[in-house]
Amino acid sequence: AFDAAQMLPDVTFHFCGTGPDDNLTEAKAATNENIIYHGYVSDEQLEQLRSESSVGVVPSLWMENSPFVIYESFAAGLPIVASDIGGIPELVTEGKTGALFSPGDSEALAKSIADLLQHNSHRKEISKNAIKWAHRHTLDSHIDKLLSIYKG
Repeated sequence: AFDAAQMLPDVTFHFCGTGPDDNLTEAKAATNENIIYHGYVSDEQLEQLRSESSVGVVPSLWMENSPFVIYESFAAGLPIVASDIGGIPELVTEGKTGALFSPGDSEALAKSIADLLQHNSHRKEISKNAIKWAHRHTLDSHIDKLLSIYKG
């Protein structure tokens, strides 16, 4: 994501969360004007950032099953650009709710972000699709599906 940020100097990247790469992220933020590192953020801060953002990015390098950040982002109407790995492609549909890129491919990540930002009307359609997806994939709907399976 750092390389993608350098390829898109007019796009502001907000990094949230903490982990073993905190020092690296702080250093990148200190030397790149378009990178802001927030560290840990509260739910309220995260909600605010999502409301102010145009695209969410999930640049996973490992096999994730079902990242909750995607569910939360879709519920906020935020299109997602994510790694095409693990269970992520089962959540993010190319061109419908966001875009997928090969894990670790900074150029593909930058291109996916730029494409979404360039086409505002398409991004608005993707945002609507994300909200519809979130409405269909609630905890209640999942429980109802499980109950119908168990009853059948």
